[in-house]
Amino acid sequence: MKLLVILLTFHLATASLLDIHVSPDTSDLIKSTDIALTRFFSQQHCKTINVFSNETIEIDGILKHIESNNLRIKIKSDVTKEQRGRCNYLIFESVQSLMKVEKWIVSKKFQLSGSFFITFLRRQTMKELQVAFQALWQKQIYNLYAIFKDVNDEVLLMTFDPFADATSCGKAIPKVINKFEKTGRFSKPLEFKTKFMNLNGCGIRLLSFEDNIAVFKQEHANGSVTIEGHEIKLMKTIAKALNFKAELKFTDGIGKYGNTFENGTATGAFGDLLRMKSDINFGDLF
Repeated sequence: MKLLVILLTFHLATASLLDIHVSPDTSDLIKSTDIALTRFFSQQHCKTINVFSNETIEIDGILKHIESNNLRIKIKSDVTKEQRGRCNYLIFESVQSLMKVEKWIVSKKFQLSGSFFITFLRRQTMKELQVAFQALWQKQIYNLYAIFKDVNDEVLLMTFDPFADATSCGKAIPKVINKFEKTGRFSKPLEFKTKFMNLNGCGIRLLSFEDNIAVFKQEHANGSVTIEGHEIKLMKTIAKALNFKAELKFTDGIGKYGNTFENGTATGAFGDLLRMKSDINFGDLF
């Protein structure tokens, strides 16, 4: 499915989505999106926002309002590597419509470590949202927030944190961080916390390579073997600072490092990283 890509300069002081012509049923969703989206991208220090929508969604109202605020719009059918989206706003009817195009969301078009905000225009369940979150987390997208109406007609602002506690290690479990009240305000002050500063003792899979100057096995006279090297010392320091449990394994053989390709795939150790079979690769890679 083709995506419409809109690159725009986003003036946070004046930008609003409130003039979009929507039914009363979704007006509170649009209003809450306007408030949360403005705060989120302001906190991310974004000046240019990449707006993505699938072709089945009417977004003329958004475009008209952007133009009324004298914002410059460039519509493109693709995003080049040099213009990969760091600050991204995605609009979809549902999780199902997102999943139809999720393979299109690759590192060639996006900075996957960038900022993502999604509005789902239709009511969604927590189970559906977890499917979307897990798919995007598989692509190593984590700075992500979504707003939508649930089956009880409540407007919820949600995210996920795969390392929030020991019970959610590596899982993209949806978490409600705020609700939009009938009074036209969020139930509490909007906060978009920096993730991954504390991994709460979760296990992090480290992949390295034997027989190099950065990581090597040291045999001792008593028969014991330890893992040594300056990159091992660095990993221990990082593990202590971020509070994670290092789970080290080695790979070897022809093509062990692997290659990356423009279509977003990779082989070898790099492929393991992209397929989330490992979390950190190191060991004299460069």
